[in-house]
Amino acid sequence: MSCIASVQKDMSTSTAEQSFESDTNSMSPSHKDDFKSHSSKKKYICEMCSKSYTRKSTLNKHIVSHNGVMPYQCGTCYMPFVQKRLLYRHALIHSGEKPHVCDLCSKSFSRKDSLRNHMFTHNNEKPHKCDTCCETFARRDSLILHMYVHTGMKPHVCSVCGKSFARGSELKNHFYVHTCEKPHKCDICAKSFARRADLKEHVYTHTGEKPHKCNICFRSFAQKGQLNKHMLIHTGEKPHICDTCNRMFAHKASLNNHMLTHSDVKLYKCDVCSKSFTRNDTLILHMHTHTGMKPHECGICGKSFSQKSNLNQHMRIHTCEKPYKCVICDKSFVQKGNLNAHMLIHTNGKSHKDSQTSHGD
Repeated sequence: MSCIASVQKDMSTSTAEQSFESDTNSMSPSHKDDFKSHSSKKKYICEMCSKSYTRKSTLNKHIVSHNGVMPYQCGTCYMPFVQKRLLYRHALIHSGEKPHVCDLCSKSFSRKDSLRNHMFTHNNEKPHKCDTCCETFARRDSLILHMYVHTGMKPHVCSVCGKSFARGSELKNHFYVHTCEKPHKCDICAKSFARRADLKEHVYTHTGEKPHKCNICFRSFAQKGQLNKHMLIHTGEKPHICDTCNRMFAHKASLNNHMLTHSDVKLYKCDVCSKSFTRNDTLILHMHTHTGMKPHECGICGKSFSQKSNLNQHMRIHTCEKPYKCVICDKSFVQKGNLNAHMLIHTNGKSHKDSQTSHGD
């Protein structure tokens, strides 16, 4: 029996009540006013997230979402759920079924509430306002989620590792870490991702789109994480410190690569000249000296480079970025080597090892 069929078998008595609550929680204020004559006030309120319900039994089921108990498990990917109806909705991901269609744009959805949420994109009305920062929202539940930003509340707890999240969607994305499931697949290269947001950013690598722009030097990036790493150049922050020599790095990956310099083990050997390296990627870069390959091409002038770092340095010619700054006279340079050569002016031709750039590796 399929996951959906097994869940459908005994949902008839519980779904109606819970669907009722879900529908009324997402109604616009005008629809709620029309509904008042047919329903009682929502007097049962969750103390953790302020969500309200008309029935105590429904509130009790909702409270389970905060204590980490998830008795219902998907038979396909083993993801657990608080309620059976949530498991049923999740099962539609595996079946690919999208029965709910938008009448305005024909976009289809696997869940009715997803369609309902989508409908707000066709309506500019945002009646729900945050009292703290005055940001407005189309739906009340969106306002409640937003309030977690101000309160720091994280009511959704992972039943496996205990990590907590402000949003249920964040918990769902996190759980893929434990299941190793990657349901979001790239149509171009077939690479899979746990989160839809990660897939979206990955697609930019195929389209060439770079929506994330640095507001200091205006350099653009395909992924938000790349922009965050780039910003460390401007801030000069170097939070990662080598335990052996105390050298500091902006990125964890740079520290990991540096740590190999303290190791005498060189497992990667060049078949052409027998030179050995501590890292495989260093061997690959070295091989370009034998093959003449220059795989890294500048998108502006077409010049090619054997190493990505050389391309990055070259790009500063086009962006006019000069991240290496003299601590004595404040003159800036595109390349670190140029700064080192400049420092000889201040040190009477002697190496000035103590001078540092204002921005990091």
